[in-house]
Amino acid sequence: MRECFECKATEDLQNHHVVPRSAGGTAVVVLCYKCHRLAHGLSSNGINHSEIIKMALKEKAKTHILGHAPYGMSINEDRTEYIQIEEEQEVIRIVEDFISKQDKKWGLFTRLSRHLNNNRIQRRNGSPWTPQSANATFKRYAA
Repeated sequence: MRECFECKATEDLQNHHVVPRSAGGTAVVVLCYKCHRLAHGLSSNGINHSEIIKMALKEKAKTHILGHAPYGMSINEDRTEYIQIEEEQEVIRIVEDFISKQDKKWGLFTRLSRHLNNNRIQRRNGSPWTPQSANATFKRYAA
């Protein structure tokens, strides 16, 4: 029979991550609702699981500042600054050079994706460029 690790209660049991999932934790201990709240530094009444999760996400947001890295960059381990990816920076230079010599009317990204594919330059995920992926990645260079 499952019971609270702390007080041995058998009702209203919840899994508590020893190391937060946001930090890569996978191990859990079984705690009752009251002990689970105390483990999070909260009083034993009032708040529910969704509020605990919201609080945890708010704390995580304080240290995990950056979201998705733009093409040509990656994010350092503590997610506080961008790091240049030299291979992708070279692709950006190729794209800027290509776009500077093109008519920027209809079909620019079709021509660009064809140019990248013909030069065997793949996307981050290894797939070929499409006009849509070229547009999403490089539209700021065409302005």
